[in-house]
Amino acid sequence: MLALCLSPLIDGNAQEVEISPTRRIVQLRAYTSRALAPNHDYRLGISSNRVLFKRLSAFEPGPAKQDELKFYQTRAFKITIAPATLMTLGLLTFPSRTDVRDFRDDYFPDFEDNFDDVAQALPELITFGLNIAGVKGQHSLGRAAASWFVGFSIANLLVTAGKRTLDLERPDGSSLSTFPSGHTMRAFVGAAFMSKEYGPRSVYYSIGGYSIATITGAIRLLNDKHWISDVLFGAGVGILSVELGYLLVEEVVGDRWTNELPPKGPADRPRGNPSFLDFKAGVARHVGDLEDRDDEFSANGGINYGFEGAYFLNTNFGLGGELSIGNFPIDSDNFTPDPQIDSIAAAVTTSPMGMQSLFGGAFFNLPLSQRLSATGKLTGGWASGATSSVRITVVEDRQEELGVKELPIVEFNPKDTVGWAAGIGLRGQLSRAIALGVYGEYNYSRPDVEIFRTQVNPDGSTQKELVETVEGLKFDYFAVGISINAMLW
Repeated sequence: MLALCLSPLIDGNAQEVEISPTRRIVQLRAYTSRALAPNHDYRLGISSNRVLFKRLSAFEPGPAKQDELKFYQTRAFKITIAPATLMTLGLLTFPSRTDVRDFRDDYFPDFEDNFDDVAQALPELITFGLNIAGVKGQHSLGRAAASWFVGFSIANLLVTAGKRTLDLERPDGSSLSTFPSGHTMRAFVGAAFMSKEYGPRSVYYSIGGYSIATITGAIRLLNDKHWISDVLFGAGVGILSVELGYLLVEEVVGDRWTNELPPKGPADRPRGNPSFLDFKAGVARHVGDLEDRDDEFSANGGINYGFEGAYFLNTNFGLGGELSIGNFPIDSDNFTPDPQIDSIAAAVTTSPMGMQSLFGGAFFNLPLSQRLSATGKLTGGWASGATSSVRITVVEDRQEELGVKELPIVEFNPKDTVGWAAGIGLRGQLSRAIALGVYGEYNYSRPDVEIFRTQVNPDGSTQKELVETVEGLKFDYFAVGISINAMLW
């Protein structure tokens, strides 16, 4: 029986095998099943009785691959598309970052939680813990640690440079080091690290890691420590840095210290029922009573975002729920304050009117091709409104007298109610575990709304009084947007 002889060549990035011409096919199969790393490209060369495999880098697909692969099928595209998208969204949301903070101030003005200090390190600690405990990941402990260290170092360098160079103020005014978010960066470094090491074993490791990272970023927003642009950009930096760290280590050590993991089964197309978790975001148009109140205020265009998830009982039908938020800035251009209010106002500002929907119901899926599906939902449940206001910034010489810097002069207080939502969409698979979608939906609710006004008395005191209760205000809106889906086949 002829044994296989392996020896590294060409800077440690090539491997060769001595074979007998009579046993060429059998031994190539044995070799590739034992020595070549899965899911990587190799260039094959034959010289005399030796076969040489040279592993290709992520950015060197080779002549044959360039002819056969579309750009979106290359490894370079796959490792950069998600972080590049997050970083781009971070830059695009920078001009409107105060809108998300206004929502935070409306719904969670007193939120304070230090869990983000712990959560930022959880994904990497869990990954190292699994490896130390003997749960085999994609690489040995030493190689995994090296890849993490290089990736984290790149991310930390980029974040530190951004904070020190830009000197942008945090939302709470505590420092000039808001962009990008370091906590979010580290959490997504850990999530990408967990996905690289244990994602090949099960998609649930990836979903768990990225869920923790997303929660970390959300808490940074709720703690008023970061703008939405800081969090999105920090997440992209974290993921991209880990991809670069793995790429650099791979170029140095090749396939050494790579573990052979049990196969997950065919991954060329989805299998099973399309259960999912998703995050959605889009634009919304109010079609209710608010747009008709032009005598004082209106609220037409806004944003819609939230989370959805469903467990599918078969290919077409599932049960699930959603937490969806519609947020509509108030236009106060037609509002004229009372003369006494106007005399103490340096500026007039508004906070948006929002509706939070916690719904459950039926979700639908209709496969159109191997990777494209039509989707739908019909949900209903509890809807809760956030208090919004028209407020003034008090002129400096009256702030001490009144004891405030800002004064709400009109407040709108929606009461809890019930509602429903119906929607349709299209979802396309990027891989077995990740899909992108577009959606359109209609959200219905009829809350009672109390309207308060603040009066300034001659002695300088203020008094808030209820001036109107609108029963069953039509708070309906259309929304269209995009979603990113984690598929739980």
